[in-house]
Amino acid sequence: MDYVIAIPSLNRNEYIENKTLKCLRDAGITKDKIFIFVADQDQHLIYQSVDPDLYNQMIIGVLGIVPQRQFISDYFEEGKYIIHMDDDLEEIDLSLTDHTSLDNFFNYAFKDCVEKKSFIWGVYPVYNPFFRKARMNTTYLSYICGILFGTVNRHHQTDLELTISPNHNGNKEDVERSILFFLKDGVVVRHNRVGVKTKYYNLIGGLGTKKQRLTHMLNASIELFDRYGVMSRIKTRKDGLTELVLNYRYKSPLKIEFDIEDSLVV
Repeated sequence: MDYVIAIPSLNRNEYIENKTLKCLRDAGITKDKIFIFVADQDQHLIYQSVDPDLYNQMIIGVLGIVPQRQFISDYFEEGKYIIHMDDDLEEIDLSLTDHTSLDNFFNYAFKDCVEKKSFIWGVYPVYNPFFRKARMNTTYLSYICGILFGTVNRHHQTDLELTISPNHNGNKEDVERSILFFLKDGVVVRHNRVGVKTKYYNLIGGLGTKKQRLTHMLNASIELFDRYGVMSRIKTRKDGLTELVLNYRYKSPLKIEFDIEDSLVV
């Protein structure tokens, strides 16, 4: 499958080089597939320190994770297979799968999407293999985390436009995207035996620190629940983080049953 890897990044030139780009190089992904998207000319100058042997092109896009994601979609042609990846990935764990390489997994993920008529795929949002080893791939409503996911590119789809997360500094943008793709296509694919290792709520980056994000996450979750309550419920963790847990049994507004286990981590 002729896929590309799009990595939006802001003020993290050292992170992207030492983490995601290194991760991809070590996994045997060729540089011709890798595109870095920065916010403006000043950021472009900052990112000149990144080793050019690790990526294909550096492209000036726009500021903000939601507008940047849209810019990436508009930049590539309709139907393009795009892998969206955070800039601070340390590892993509395939040890619980039969995939022989990361390229093999990426190709399989898009072929699987085509077969299942899905336009998005994701991975399990928790790295710990204990929580992944007994799981199978799913196509029901589930959280497709923004750390690593793939899309079959579609241009100018108003029913896929994120309208809530942009009001909250981009927080919960991946939750909103998961919901919209499921509503449009009736399927999202998640590869639950594939895990990613990263540091959530990093001190540097566009979404802010954990403390800064608490209010944004709460307000975004409330607004999403107000609109999509039949598909979700709000959960507040002990550390104060607000999550929107998606209802994997959702099929229609008449069925709103939740499982006891919080299998859809947000």
